[in-house]
Amino acid sequence: MGKKVSLRKIAQESGYALCTVSRALNSSAPVAEYTRKKVLAAAHKLGYLTSPRKQRIAIIVNDVYFNTVYDKNISTALLKAIHDRGNIALILTAQDMDFLSLGWIDGIISCCYDPSSERKIAKKYNLPIVCINNSSCFSENIYAVNSDEENAIRTALQLLVSNGHTKIALLELESATVSCKLRKKHYENLMRKEFFLRPRVYTTLETQVWQGVQLVANEGMTAVIIPSELQDNRCFHFCRFSGIKIPQDLSLITWESPGISEFFQPPLTTMEQNFSQLAEQAVQLLEKLCSQKKVKLNNCTVPYILHNRQSIENINTEP
Repeated sequence: MGKKVSLRKIAQESGYALCTVSRALNSSAPVAEYTRKKVLAAAHKLGYLTSPRKQRIAIIVNDVYFNTVYDKNISTALLKAIHDRGNIALILTAQDMDFLSLGWIDGIISCCYDPSSERKIAKKYNLPIVCINNSSCFSENIYAVNSDEENAIRTALQLLVSNGHTKIALLELESATVSCKLRKKHYENLMRKEFFLRPRVYTTLETQVWQGVQLVANEGMTAVIIPSELQDNRCFHFCRFSGIKIPQDLSLITWESPGISEFFQPPLTTMEQNFSQLAEQAVQLLEKLCSQKKVKLNNCTVPYILHNRQSIENINTEP
């Protein structure tokens, strides 16, 4: 067993202040890598036993982050997964990248959705990166954990078709994210190749979803998929004023806004991203990258959760 060595003795041996020694040994705050190594060398010389060092993980976000329900939920899940595994988390925006030059961060989980920026960060700071919901990541030392967008659209279409729907539209918001555009692509491909139906895509402003829903209904569609989170119940309030009833006149599937979708009238049938699994897979994958062990790693795909509520009408005709 190692001797009981005080931090004060290590400070004297290393020549650093007591607070610096404490931070270096506990990974509790930024310390230059050179300083940390010097402190550890002094500690080991004196017989101090160090516990396995916590991984120090930076969550990189863009400058407009935390504006949506998605941002809030993935951030909460990431922080929980990092802390539950005994690691340390730090949230940085795109303007805070100089912090990485201190050498304190072991790896990055990126929520920037910008492959070019992520490649530059990986190259400049020589850090492993795991991206959340960025399917275009194929660079060395950059991996991704993605929600299974294709199977989510497939599940939504299967549910609608099993309820007798063949005139199924997709309502895209003009401010569509990269993920929403990917869902649109899967919708068009699956409608043609697996369900042998004609895809019909409509576009609307985010503030005028109800008008888009009204247009879809007026065009003779019986069902619509809105591939993004709805946060405002007023869109269906206006639909009722226009005489459109959901699901009687138009069945609807959208993306889950936790704590919101179930309180729409009617409660919405949704596809929910499994935030906790996205976060767990991202942290585990990053830990493997940080370990520098030569193991074969791959991008991860996380299944969606279907919430089958009351916004779908069965229009199958009785024999």
